[in-house]
Amino acid sequence: MTIHWLAAAAATAVISLAGPAAAQAVYSVQSGTYSTVNDMGGVCTVGPCSPYSLADRVQGVFTVPAPFAPNLTNYDFGPDLLAFDIDDGAVIYDSTDPRARIANAVISTDGAGNITGYRLVLQVLHGTGATYPVNNFADVEARFSYFLYEGGFAAAGRNNYVCLDRRGDSAASGPGTCGSSNGGPDSDIDNSSRFTGGGAPTTPVLVSYAPPVAVVPTMTEWAMILFGLLLAGGAAMHLQRRRTV
Repeated sequence: MTIHWLAAAAATAVISLAGPAAAQAVYSVQSGTYSTVNDMGGVCTVGPCSPYSLADRVQGVFTVPAPFAPNLTNYDFGPDLLAFDIDDGAVIYDSTDPRARIANAVISTDGAGNITGYRLVLQVLHGTGATYPVNNFADVEARFSYFLYEGGFAAAGRNNYVCLDRRGDSAASGPGTCGSSNGGPDSDIDNSSRFTGGGAPTTPVLVSYAPPVAVVPTMTEWAMILFGLLLAGGAAMHLQRRRTV
């Protein structure tokens, strides 16, 4: 009887170590190719000055916990982003990059959950992160890149711009996102910036969804050790009872 009770307790402990698998919904984004590319025509002297071409576009995927719910209006899904991997032709925006930032992520849906509006802006800060200056054209630490992907407006890349102001800086987490004038003196004064225009965005498409499922309990190393100890203890108690009968 004791052994059976201990075995049941061990099994309960094993099951408690298993949890449901996390849900994930993956959306793809892909714009049309850019209709304009401006590489400034000068010698690039500061920062990563990778050029764009008219064959480039914004394309990639982002992951959220579940498909977007119905009746959303400019819902901020930035906190829901589990991962992203998007290329604008000159820069790859990867959520595993510690210098990648979510500047803007909003979505709107109708009553059936169909996406009716969207805006996604991701950034990558350049430099080593030793300092975070602003409005300094000669310092790579003040440089950043970003792309815009907005329904009804445009998809566009902005590479190697100068950060005019930082938003959300903190001593603990470093710099937040950067602000620029989207084509003014922060970009073209030194010929080191690159930008595009005219890419036609398409509505994000749900390409896969893995709903949460219960995980079949398995024996982890610690659970197996615990199970073995409980069985050994039960057996010892059983033998002790036989000796005293």
